[in-house]
Amino acid sequence: MSNNQEIRQLEKEIENLQQKLKLYQQHMKALREKYEEEKNEILVKAAENIRAKEEALRKAKEELEALQTPPNSFGAFLAVVSDSDNMVRIMVKGEIIQVLAPNLDIKNLKRGQLVRLSADMHIVEALDQFEELGEEVRLETVMSNGRALVSTRLEDEKMVAYFSELLSPRDIKVGDKLLMTRSHFLVERLPKSEVDDLAIEEAPDVAYEKIGGLNEQIQAIHDAIELPYLYPDKFREYKIRPPKGILLYGPPGCGKTMIAKAIANGLAQKVREKTGQKDLKGYFLNVRGPELLTKWVGETERKIREAFAKAKEKANENCPVVIFFDEMDAIFPMRGSGISSDVEKTAVTMFCTMLDGVEEVKNVIIIGATNRQDLIDPAILRPGRLDLKIRIDRPDERGATDIFIRYLTSDLPFGAQYFDVSNYESDYYVPRDKNGNPRFDGEGQKIKYLVGKDPSKLAANYLIPRSVARIYDPDKTENQFLEITYASGKKEIMYLKDFMSGAVIESVVGRAKKIALKRELGGGEKGIRLQDLYDAIEQEFKENQDLPNTTAGIEDWLRISGKRGDRVMNVRTLIQEEAAKEPEKKVENVPTGHYL
Repeated sequence: MSNNQEIRQLEKEIENLQQKLKLYQQHMKALREKYEEEKNEILVKAAENIRAKEEALRKAKEELEALQTPPNSFGAFLAVVSDSDNMVRIMVKGEIIQVLAPNLDIKNLKRGQLVRLSADMHIVEALDQFEELGEEVRLETVMSNGRALVSTRLEDEKMVAYFSELLSPRDIKVGDKLLMTRSHFLVERLPKSEVDDLAIEEAPDVAYEKIGGLNEQIQAIHDAIELPYLYPDKFREYKIRPPKGILLYGPPGCGKTMIAKAIANGLAQKVREKTGQKDLKGYFLNVRGPELLTKWVGETERKIREAFAKAKEKANENCPVVIFFDEMDAIFPMRGSGISSDVEKTAVTMFCTMLDGVEEVKNVIIIGATNRQDLIDPAILRPGRLDLKIRIDRPDERGATDIFIRYLTSDLPFGAQYFDVSNYESDYYVPRDKNGNPRFDGEGQKIKYLVGKDPSKLAANYLIPRSVARIYDPDKTENQFLEITYASGKKEIMYLKDFMSGAVIESVVGRAKKIALKRELGGGEKGIRLQDLYDAIEQEFKENQDLPNTTAGIEDWLRISGKRGDRVMNVRTLIQEEAAKEPEKKVENVPTGHYL
């Protein structure tokens, strides 16, 4: 073999060895990469395992520390003691303590708000909530510094509690049921039961000026009630015994309840003016039939005693107290009349006993109201008990005008026609007919009203007088309401005015407002017009034209209305439109059953 061949063979072997070396290096590189990859995976898994064990260890440590930590206490925030030191006063388990709130903005804390306390009695958290559990109490008196006097359900235990930020004294009144928490904070007003307990409240804001058409009765009440209260020495000097109470009687809706409220308010105001005690309050206890009459034996008598006891308690504070018994004929009917159950026997006796003891208690005034004074037991009405009896009668023309003024006020919207200069001659408004022509009276004189485009004069000089005339003018056939035929053959015409009351006038004005409003919403003229008042009057009496169809029912109804006479045999409606539709009503003679 020649040297050249050997050299080529060696070169070829060298080339093969280089290729094998290259393949080996590539294989070694792949092994190193795989090694590094598997190594990294093992390290990552190991690190994750370590972190998981560390997290489990941390949680176990926290749980152990939580188990070893004493339980937190909670309190209710009361007041800030020091802004600089972040010191506050809280209520905890009925006790007031001062604590620090190092990491809280104490300016945002609200009275009654729950706070969490640490073991060393520092506030560590302010919860955005208030206590929701507690007991039911009843408000007796609002005191100063955000406090209130409340009574428990047993009513023989009273305590002082704080108002929380959730409840304002302006939103509640005496007698309301409230939720008091265990920290003695009032946080919520509870709904009243269907028949609430007797509650004494501050004198209502009803002034005599708001009552129209009863000036004579108000003056009589002033002489009988306010003068003895304001000048007791003079009455003792003249040996005049002031009345223990008064009875307001008359048809319904004529202002008996309003007068009772005005007495309480006016008396307190007069006493404040005389004594100079600006903080002196009057109190008003409104006793209604459902509050007294119950099915439980002795409960009615207990509530009568409770009413007088509450009044006596306030009267001992030198505050005038008015006890108002509404619908006295239902509460204290004549004993033995068979109209009610036997409960009236003991109720009347208890009321008379308590009434006889009023003279021993100063500052207490008893007022009763009824529209059937003939059904009240005579023992209550005798002199020495309800001494003064004042009839609150239906308003006459002057009284109706006075009442209209209080409801048809100048701040109401009136029709644009009353302010159109084309309808005026100087300051006089000239009414016009449908054709736009001025109206004339029976003597041929042009009808004018001094209005001067002034809303107050418009109501007082035009709308109200015309409305009153629509009701009270006896010469107008449309004012005839009923024709009553008695057993003797006598017939009597009853007019709209015979059924008028302050409540009816208020309803008439309310109806006129709604008529004007509906017309405006329908795209018509804005404002109240005279025709609206006429339509309201007609609607009011049409709705009330149906009477009871039994002899006893009609006679009782007439007696309430102040009419007494023979036995009623026939009633006929005289409103013109309705008379054409309905025949007259025959009165049925229905025998009274056991329960009637």
